[in-house]
Amino acid sequence: MLTTITGAMINIIVNYYCIQHFGIWGAVIGTMAAYVFLALSRMIDVGRFIDITINYKRFIANCSIIIIQGILVSIGFRIYIVSLFCVCLFIIINRITIKEYLLAFKKENSFHKKI
Repeated sequence: MLTTITGAMINIIVNYYCIQHFGIWGAVIGTMAAYVFLALSRMIDVGRFIDITINYKRFIANCSIIIIQGILVSIGFRIYIVSLFCVCLFIIINRITIKEYLLAFKKENSFHKKI
């Protein structure tokens, strides 16, 4: 609950200053800043209870992809091409994790078929 309140305060403060300078894009910046704070703080909080390794470089790369895609799509820049490119980039950046999940899923399904 504390992270939600802090995220809301970050959103309000950043919106107050950014909307004056950037208009509607200021609201986008404020909301994005609050969401990034919430994601990071909750990942850290979960790490206190569960042994989890957070790859911050990959997290920042994924957030950057989402931000760039959002900006380019918002200005109407070849929506389908940008979205396809971002999905491909996301898959490339996360290929090892995706492969691990697919192998675990395949292993789990083959176990259930034997029963």
